[in-house]
Amino acid sequence: MGEGEDVKTEPPKADEKDKGGKVQDEAFDLFAEVPSDGGGADRWERILYRRVFSQAGKEALTKRQMNLMIHLLERENRWFWKGGKWKAMIIDSKNVAELDRVMKLAMINRLGSVAKKIFAKHTTASSRMASLKERNILGLTHHNFYYTEVGFSCMAEIFWGIIPRMPRNGVFYELGSGSGRPLVAAALLHQFEKCVGIEILQDLVHISRQVIGHFVPENRDKEISKYVNENTVRVINTDFKEIKWAEEADVVFVNCSSFDDKLRKYIGSTAEKMKPGSYG
Repeated sequence: MGEGEDVKTEPPKADEKDKGGKVQDEAFDLFAEVPSDGGGADRWERILYRRVFSQAGKEALTKRQMNLMIHLLERENRWFWKGGKWKAMIIDSKNVAELDRVMKLAMINRLGSVAKKIFAKHTTASSRMASLKERNILGLTHHNFYYTEVGFSCMAEIFWGIIPRMPRNGVFYELGSGSGRPLVAAALLHQFEKCVGIEILQDLVHISRQVIGHFVPENRDKEISKYVNENTVRVINTDFKEIKWAEEADVVFVNCSSFDDKLRKYIGSTAEKMKPGSYG
């Protein structure tokens, strides 16, 4: 995450705390500092700073979300908030819960754009075709091997919505990782210590290894380098039944919509061996 230039701060004036906006919540009294650029920050910017840098804000945001918000509040990224719908949504928030939702939607939007850039050369259609071609060559006609994908916004809902409390770092596994979309989403959305994809089809492994090449420092472009976590992302080319993923994983994801009952039962029974507090 880029550090950006230092921003001088000063306490907000008492008569400016609730001026010009609908967000009026007791939690905002906890904010000690807001930015000052000589003429004073815009209302939407003051609201964000007050929320992010309050004690309540620090408790509400994960480490990954906090780092991302700090990056998006750097001066060079003001265009993101002012150029679209976010500025108005921030000011129109009626309480902290609404404001937190707006912040998370904004972060998901920005990270989704980064993921889209990472996969620019590998579309869903091209990945599906690569899967079909290899399955035909190998005679893998069973629907357990069908190619399916899960979008970035769906993964964001899982990580930031459905799972109540993610492990602070932890290890992420994806079973049947395909071209690596959920794997990349996991690395962007959370501060995992390690993200591991397991895929049986060699052509899809080749695609996903090209994709995760963006996580190697010397391969990153200027934009992607600001959002990619410093963690280990790798893909193993094998049948996931050959890997003891349940022993290591804190979070396991598998898109089993086309799997038969036998394979689903295997996944379910193996997941029962995962450590307490893990998710699968």
